[in-house]
Amino acid sequence: GCLNLSQQKGSNLTRRYRQVANAMIGLGWELGMTLGRSLDEAEAVLRAANQMWQKIGKSDGTPSIGALNSLAAVLNRQRKFAEAEATYRELLPLWRKWFGREHPDLATGLGNFASVLRAQGKLAEAESVYREIVLLQRKFLGNEHPRLAYYLCPLGNLLTIRGQLTEAEAVLREALAIQNKCLLDSDKLTTLYYLIQLHTARRDWAAAEACHRERLEITRNLHGGESPQFVNELTRFSGFLRKQNRPAEANEVDREIAETKGRLADADRGRLSRTAASRGAALAEQGRLAEAEAAYREELAQWRQKEGDEGVNVFQTLFDLATVYSRENNLAEAEATLREAVRIGLKRNIPLHMSALNNLGYVLMRQDRLAEAETTLREALDLLKKSPNSGITYTSGFLAETLHRQHKDAEVEALGREAIDYARQRYGPGSEDVANYSASLV
Repeated sequence: GCLNLSQQKGSNLTRRYRQVANAMIGLGWELGMTLGRSLDEAEAVLRAANQMWQKIGKSDGTPSIGALNSLAAVLNRQRKFAEAEATYRELLPLWRKWFGREHPDLATGLGNFASVLRAQGKLAEAESVYREIVLLQRKFLGNEHPRLAYYLCPLGNLLTIRGQLTEAEAVLREALAIQNKCLLDSDKLTTLYYLIQLHTARRDWAAAEACHRERLEITRNLHGGESPQFVNELTRFSGFLRKQNRPAEANEVDREIAETKGRLADADRGRLSRTAASRGAALAEQGRLAEAEAAYREELAQWRQKEGDEGVNVFQTLFDLATVYSRENNLAEAEATLREAVRIGLKRNIPLHMSALNNLGYVLMRQDRLAEAETTLREALDLLKKSPNSGITYTSGFLAETLHRQHKDAEVEALGREAIDYARQRYGPGSEDVANYSASLV
């Protein structure tokens, strides 16, 4: 049937293929980027979604932008940079055709492409792409917008690496000025780090030290003087002092590090170790699901002992454990675990509880409990729409699939039109999300 889509344009079958392809894109992104677990599985799902979109596109010229973009991101995360580059090069003409050669939404895709080029040492081409992004930001957002600073930083760092130090400093100073004006202290940490690298290249140790001290002050203000983040920053500063052959000052900083570590609460030390690596996450990424399940159960018991039954890390571990259950097709355990995570997330107002609710709806759908799945996914969708930093693509796709399986095709169409309106308001009329939602209605 998929090979004969050119004869089925506008039919229910074609619409069905679109819905399935969009759901596959959502699933691939969820596996590879949101959950960061089975990257190989995510890649396989996204390649299949791309093949389906290519066959659909032959009937009406609709590009497979969403599938290719998600695939490129997963390949990048797998460090398959050559394959990611090839995928981005396939995307470039599609982006320019869909958005036009000068559109602010081009910046995100071009930025990802530039990072892949840089990872392969293709610095001249990466610089050229970053310069194009900066020009786009200036044209559409002006010279004092945070997004301009966001792209000035990697351009400045790239110029430092290529030895163009005078221009690099001007670019980074401009980024820092924007961040100071917009009170973006967390973003300043990155810019100051790049300035340290620049001053080190010039052997301007006084300027580098000033940047180190400013990073320390910002980190103290953001996280407190007795936080893992501040300890990490002190450790960097101690290393800098030792390289300057200033052992007495470095020893003084080391004493402060030791005293601060001693005062850190057990929970904070635990969070530092969890951030560094989770044994369960590592095992799950390797596909060793039974071992990952055991590791997460052990981790869950430890967090319950430290935080009680409703701690933030208890929620996160439940969320991760449910993902393993789902991959094992142990849907009953996945459902029970997600329901507990949702309860904690709602009570503690943890932002990720929206994703837990989404995953619960997906698990219910897989069990053919479609009415329950619909209710749950609609609740997740309502919450996501109210969140300024969340997208609705995956939840909309799962809900559309649930409605379709209940033969509620009119509601599927209404959902698609609602998603288009939402994407237009949030991302602009020429955005990729509008393109994907519009295509799914054809």
